[in-house]
Amino acid sequence: MELFYERVKGICQKRHINLDHETEYYVVFLLASVKSLRGDRVVMQDLGDMFREARKGTTVSHAIKLQTIGDSGLMIAGFWADFTQGRHLLGVDHYISVGENAYSVLDGSQMLQGPFDSLAREFRRIVGLLNEVSENFSLTSMQNVLNLYERWQHTHDPRLAQVLKEQGIDVVASANPRSIH
Repeated sequence: MELFYERVKGICQKRHINLDHETEYYVVFLLASVKSLRGDRVVMQDLGDMFREARKGTTVSHAIKLQTIGDSGLMIAGFWADFTQGRHLLGVDHYISVGENAYSVLDGSQMLQGPFDSLAREFRRIVGLLNEVSENFSLTSMQNVLNLYERWQHTHDPRLAQVLKEQGIDVVASANPRSIH
């Protein structure tokens, strides 16, 4: 997660995006979950239909669906934007609109705690931030970069540190590798 936090913080500073800490960490958490997301499966969801269904409800399960829709819209429009190009009939603007609206409805419902107002207001800027994070990691090798970083965390291997540095990721091998779990 530190890797993503540093990237998000750096891009926010460079682009003069002022997100509160809760929103920053929320975005970092979404990025950290990228390993478990499959872009091709996420893209095939019809978020518009899911949104129309979820916004009618008043239960926590509907609120969780709204959160999932907002998160998916953010990641598809931001992180997976290049992946979705030419693979799906709906454009990035659709995912931005649906995701932004899902967060807005969720914030108004007060059913879940979270930075949903900030996510709705800053949606487009966060999409741009996620685009840049995605470009920094060269999505085609994202899984490899994450795997290398995890291996380095466990071993602090100088060769892995050099490979990561070539990818734009500076690591500091200050901890004893045997003390890392």
